[in-house]
Amino acid sequence: MDRRTVLTGGAAALLGAIGVGRVLTQASAPATTALPPADPTTRPSPATPSPAVPSPPPSPPTEPSPGTSPSPADEPEPAPEPAQTEQPTTAAATLVVPVLCRDAWRAAPAGAGLVEHTLARMTVHHTAVPLGSNPDAPGRLRQHQRYHQSQGWPDIAYHLGVDRRGNVYELRTIRARGDTFTDYDPTGHLLILAEGDFDQQQPTDAQLEGVATLLAWGASAHGLPIDTAGGHRDHASTSCPGDALYARLPDLRRRAVELAGPGVSTRSVCGDEGRAAVARIESGADG
Repeated sequence: MDRRTVLTGGAAALLGAIGVGRVLTQASAPATTALPPADPTTRPSPATPSPAVPSPPPSPPTEPSPGTSPSPADEPEPAPEPAQTEQPTTAAATLVVPVLCRDAWRAAPAGAGLVEHTLARMTVHHTAVPLGSNPDAPGRLRQHQRYHQSQGWPDIAYHLGVDRRGNVYELRTIRARGDTFTDYDPTGHLLILAEGDFDQQQPTDAQLEGVATLLAWGASAHGLPIDTAGGHRDHASTSCPGDALYARLPDLRRRAVELAGPGVSTRSVCGDEGRAAVARIESGADG
């Protein structure tokens, strides 16, 4: 984010915590985060075998009458083969990342003017506003969204956000191009936002893991090359995402490669569950 995006004002009380890396079940709406898990396939119960009935003793063979062809004897029905017990297949472990839906952090509706695009690369940003207390994180996102919409943008500029505790938030739909105050075209960029000002503070380990996990998800779910993952400053005249976070990008790419190997998916955390999770974040109950 450009320095012009620095916001003021206190953050609204925040709602509850689901940390990155807890294995749940995916979602990822085609464009945003994860889809709910598919309904399990119901397998039919095996049929109960009928009790065995002994066959009558065979009749003695008879000679065919002259001039007639012998009738073939009735062939007994083959006995059914025993049902095969399906052996479970061992699939590669998949990391499923909970993503707090827009309704969970109380985002305003997106306005008109979203521009559809196709993802091709990944870019990391920061807010350029220090985040000292993680319970402020959801309220800060609401502040950023209000500011961005006041500038004429249809929505908050970024696609996914990560707070200091590693919680992941759904921001703008990934189907739509992001926005920027700087001189680059964000078309095709998956924009990942780390909350904080990393010219003034250090990212936490949980936040770094959250960003790396989203880079791995971009590669695993959308085929985005991890080596395209860079910082905002790689495309425009800005210090974003801050010196401290930018210096960690090589580590984040290496970690993303490790995580993407087994596969990464997401699960949308919405409705009452999502609001309760955000409530825990805002109360500080997530640590």
